[in-house]
Order: sequence, then C-alpha cells, then structure tokens
Amino acid sequence: MSTPPTSILPAQLALPTLAHILRLKAERAAVVVAHNYQTPLIANGIADFVGDSLAMARFAGRCEAPLIVVCGVRSMAATVKLLCPEKTVLRPAPRAGWSLAESVTAEDILALRRRHPDTPVVAYVNTSAAVKAEADICCTSANAVAVAGSLGGAAIFRAATTCVTAAALCAHRSRSIPDPL
Repeated sequence: MSTPPTSILPAQLALPTLAHILRLKAERAAVVVAHNYQTPLIANGIADFVGDSLAMARFAGRCEAPLIVVCGVRSMAATVKLLCPEKTVLRPAPRAGWSLAESVTAEDILALRRRHPDTPVVAYVNTSAAVKAEADICCTSANAVAVAGSLGGAAIFRAATTCVTAAALCAHRSRSIPDPL
C-alpha cells in the first residue's frame, strides 16, 4: 500500500486547518492565488484564484488586497511581486522551486548575448526575476508562438538556446513558425 503525498492533509486535519487558514485570510485581508497543479484542498477550499502563473500574477495585480499568498513555486511568487511591488507577497512553501526555471541564470543570458549579439532572447515566464530582467521578452506556453512572431519570426529561435528555459516551447515554436533560413 502506498503512502499518500505529504502535501495532502489527512482528513481529520483538513477541516480544522482549512477553517484556520480561512480565518487568517479574513483577518489579514489576504488573497490566495494558486497554480493549476495545486491540490484540491488548496484550489477549491482556500484559493481566491486558480490559474497558470501569468494569470495568477495578473489577478494579484488587479485585486485590492495588500497581502498576496502564492501557492506555487518561487518564480511564480517573483512574477507576482514584479507586477505588485507595493504588496506583500508570501509563499507558504518557501523552498518550493522548479528545477527547470532554476537551471538558467542571468549570467547564462549574458553569455547567450555574447554568443548571439543580434538575437533577441525569449525567457519563459517561470524563470527568475533576474533572468526576466536580462531577456528581451517573456512568454508563456500559451503565447510562445505569438511572442516569437512579434519579434520577426523564426530568426529569434535560430539558436535553440535563445528560448530559455522551456525546450518544449522552443520545439513547438519551431514547428509553428516556418524557418526562412
């Protein structure tokens, strides 16, 4: 018999814990945004908004709450903070990260620019704030093709590494926009 994931509360703890979290949300005027992959207890019982990382940040930017709790990984909270610099942004799981987003650094982008000085760099929205600051533009899985098209088409992805960090996005983009070279 397998052990249930530790992120799912045992039934006897779920309701008291849920009630406590909801009370804290009300007392502190907090809004909770959660990524699509969160557990049902978080997504259906706690979150005020559930969506992809960019939608979470946009929702947080539109809401009046001074405190935003991000149920997601480090880069998602960083994106919320970029769009809401005046708000307090908290992460209930501060060590939660995404290895793909953490596999590229701002220094990597600077090295890319040295190797490909005339090629715009597209970063995935779930990279760090430092990486986004060095990129020319960011994309999501939903808008990667449109973002590539806005920069003049296939030439921006000529070197596979110019699309950081989502290799699958680059592959999809390459299939979607003909390469004139």
